[in-house]
Amino acid sequence: MYGKGIPYTYVEVKLKGRKIPAMFDTGCEVSLCPYKFRKNAKLYPTDVKLFVANDSEIKVLGKTRLMFLVGGVPTSADLIVTDELTEFLLGMDFMCANDCEWLESKGRILILGRSVPLVKCPHKANVCCVIVRDSVVVPVDLQWRSQSKCH
Repeated sequence: MYGKGIPYTYVEVKLKGRKIPAMFDTGCEVSLCPYKFRKNAKLYPTDVKLFVANDSEIKVLGKTRLMFLVGGVPTSADLIVTDELTEFLLGMDFMCANDCEWLESKGRILILGRSVPLVKCPHKANVCCVIVRDSVVVPVDLQWRSQSKCH
């Protein structure tokens, strides 16, 4: 929280000379990009599936890698692209890859050791939840099951 109890969760991203608000989302495993921001970037196929809180699926167009500036810090991100999203979301994948440290009480985030100011939501806040779902195959291992013990 920063200021008068208002959570500052956005940064200003500069993408191809255009300033775009991007929200940091620690509850999102992957970073997401609206189709309109990817401007001529090549899309690659992906098996990632996205869902909103009511379990409706979000159409995924593909994935891409974009280069941009965050607070003057040059960086890039692998992004899932959809035309059903209006905001640029930087998820945990971006935060881990860029060694981010969120300094909530100071209204800043460290990106690769460089301090970047967080800003409040640039528009009327909407509440939404996006869920990433991957298919996982868990092999049967009878030996492990028979030897497992609770500690």
